Amino acid sequence: VDGKQGIVPADEEVANILRASGKPVVLVVNKIDSVNHEPNIYEFYNLGLGDPIGISAKNLMNLGDLLD
Repeated sequence: VDGKQGIVPADEEVANILRASGKPVVLVVNKIDSVNHEPNIYEFYNLGLGDPIGISAKNLMNLGDLLD
C-alpha cells in the first residue's frame, strides 16, 4: 500500500478479500522515506491485516525487515 496516499477504497476492498481468504498476509507500506513518515503506517492497522511493515523501496530503507 502507498504510505503517502493513505488508505484508499481499493485498499479496503483488497483487505476484505484477503481477510476472507484466511491466508497469511504481509502488509507492506511503501513510501515511508524517513522516520518522519513512520507515523503514517499506523493508520494501516485499520485494514485488519496485522502489523504493517514500513519500507521505502526507492531509498532501500527497512527492506531487511521485509525479507525477515
